[in-house]
Amino acid sequence: MRYLVFSFIVGLLSICCWADNNTSIKGTVNNAGAEDTVRIVIDTTYLGFNELRYKKGLDKGDFSYEFDLKDNAIVYLVVNKEKIPLYVEPGDELELTFDKESLKSDITFAGKGGPNNEFFHKFNQEFAEQLNIYQAEDQMKAEILDIFEMNAFDANKAQEQYVKDNLDKMVQSRDFQKFMQHQIRYNYLGRLLAYPIVRANNQTTKLDVDPLPRVMMDVLKPEWINNDPAMLSDWYRYFVEHYVVYKTSEINDFKKFRDYTKSVDSKYVYARQNIEGEPFKYFLAKYLRENYEKIKPSSVRWLYNHLAEEDEHNKYKAEIEKICEQRMSEEDPVEEVAEAPKNENKNAIMKDLEGNGVTFDDFRGKVVYVDFWASWCGPCRKQFPHAKELKAKLMDELSKKEKEKIVFLYISIDDTEQGWKGAVEKLGMEGFQAHSPGGWNSKIVKQFQISGIPRYMLINKKGKFVEMNAKRPSDPTILDDLLELIRE
Repeated sequence: MRYLVFSFIVGLLSICCWADNNTSIKGTVNNAGAEDTVRIVIDTTYLGFNELRYKKGLDKGDFSYEFDLKDNAIVYLVVNKEKIPLYVEPGDELELTFDKESLKSDITFAGKGGPNNEFFHKFNQEFAEQLNIYQAEDQMKAEILDIFEMNAFDANKAQEQYVKDNLDKMVQSRDFQKFMQHQIRYNYLGRLLAYPIVRANNQTTKLDVDPLPRVMMDVLKPEWINNDPAMLSDWYRYFVEHYVVYKTSEINDFKKFRDYTKSVDSKYVYARQNIEGEPFKYFLAKYLRENYEKIKPSSVRWLYNHLAEEDEHNKYKAEIEKICEQRMSEEDPVEEVAEAPKNENKNAIMKDLEGNGVTFDDFRGKVVYVDFWASWCGPCRKQFPHAKELKAKLMDELSKKEKEKIVFLYISIDDTEQGWKGAVEKLGMEGFQAHSPGGWNSKIVKQFQISGIPRYMLINKKGKFVEMNAKRPSDPTILDDLLELIRE
């Protein structure tokens, strides 16, 4: 009996140990010297955050790595200064053999995962020029649109034909086949969307972006835009970035933005409304990392707050916070006084959808349920359906005259008017909409010392704030609070 228990424990420990090292890459490097090294680099964020790096000296030309891999990944094999990408799935036992001087040209693959990588390596060699982003962008700068698109289209068809002729659906894994489909599709779409952006950025005196002909844009299917499984493809990520930039340019009548902060804010707003899931979080993290020094501190805080809200598994936000921490602690530069609201109300600290100044006194004689929110605030958005339900229940309880005595006032602290109005329209928000821009630096936030949203307040018919921390719409008892104030 003791022997059986001992055997069971040993077996269980073996399973647990292997679960921590369920993927392996090993191989032999011919002509390796004592000074030669081999590295494995795994970047699950695609931004260089928290990279997994394994490095060893070559012992008689042999190397071996074992590591835990939860999802499919592109793993870089680096020998001295040369590197190649490997496609690796959890549980792969990849075996490589090559000469240290011919890593990119002469390598053999064996073991589980070998057939995937043999195809991947040959495909990358066959289409090296089209798959190299830097070379592709050099072509964008040099070729007119018709020639560039024709070459890109021909390359796309050649890649598809290569897969049709050489990939064996019974040999290569299903996930790998899907990955290759993504690489080919977004290699074409990414280059197409990048073309006008790269050319516009390359010509500093040019004041606009040349739009693509509609017939070229028609090839893009809506379901291809948000594609979480395609995140493994570097060309999908390239596509997402340039898709957002191109569509933002389209909204701006293809005119270049003169103000850098407005440019970044506008791209964020478009991405927020049209890109979802992992692609959105990646886009926002990348954009923050690349632009945080060029935009206002309040905008950096605004963008970071939304990333922190979305990134529940802390894939990006901790590293982005380190990068942007100093910038987020700064104050915006002093700017010229903004144009007064249309009604010239000097006491107004917010404005309505038409640009008119608004004060709380405007609602005197009515009960006001105030909701402070922002488009980037997830908990705020989650309360909106409850608010709609609350309003419906309230209307059922009130007489016609009493219905005129209640206002649901939504005050956005979004940094940009575009972000605020875009969210109001997309979410189909009801009630009186007002805007006090500036995020945590907005006038209304400072006036009420608001440190977190959503935040709710109640104002009675005399204009007095009777509850500075009112209940949320999801709290059933808020209905009784409102009825009491309306009927008092």
